[in-house]
Amino acid sequence: MRQLDNRDFLHWITREAKKTADKKPFYNIAEHIPELPELVAADGQMDGCWHESFRIFAIENLAGNTFDIEKLKQVLDAKQQGYQTTTNVINYLATHDRDHLLAEASFRDIDQEAAFKRAKLGAVLLVTAVGIPMLWMGEEFGQSTRQTPNQSNKLQWSLLKNQPNHELLEYYKQVIRLRQHLPALYTENIEFIHENPEAKVLAYYRWSDEGTRAVVVANFSDTYLSDYCIPKFPAAGTWHEWMYNKIVEVGEEGFKFDLPEWSAQVFV
Repeated sequence: MRQLDNRDFLHWITREAKKTADKKPFYNIAEHIPELPELVAADGQMDGCWHESFRIFAIENLAGNTFDIEKLKQVLDAKQQGYQTTTNVINYLATHDRDHLLAEASFRDIDQEAAFKRAKLGAVLLVTAVGIPMLWMGEEFGQSTRQTPNQSNKLQWSLLKNQPNHELLEYYKQVIRLRQHLPALYTENIEFIHENPEAKVLAYYRWSDEGTRAVVVANFSDTYLSDYCIPKFPAAGTWHEWMYNKIVEVGEEGFKFDLPEWSAQVFV
């Protein structure tokens, strides 16, 4: 897309595509790197664009090289980067032009167990961030091949015989079901309700006007956090923790729970 460098042409082809589609919904996506929020502004040429900064900042934090809360917040809430609606950004961890997450250079020195934990955390970030999640084939079961220009990158189905790969696939199925059944994740509504740079914990709240809601609590550290407290939970009462399928009661003073290393819990 960047190579075209012709905004008039992009306006024309978008208009023609929607005219041809007639009454059918038609969604135009710009694979433009580096990303440009103005491409998808109200008077922009396209409807959505690839959110490359999501991949970059998510991987930096998942690899453990840094814990940059501000960058994480920017890519989880793309409005902070100048985007206007949830359909403006396509979030991803890998694409046909990028290595799979587990093949990234920053992951190569991480042992397998730790790497798969981080892959699961990445899956939660992907489906709960503002925007539309995009999943590159093989990412859902931990394929770790690198991209080679002009060469095929075949899916390695035999990996599913391995327990870590099979468990990652089941985990992805679970977070996809979460995305499908929770309209709160389709909105632009997000509030960061807890930030702890020392413990490397970030929590955010997603909600819809119809009343669906989700609180995501993510631990980006090597430490298992026992009785971790979120003091400003959005509401007291009964919540369902989606990933572990538990019913929990939240009091007026907040909520304490165990938060394993490199993991996320999602309360709905």
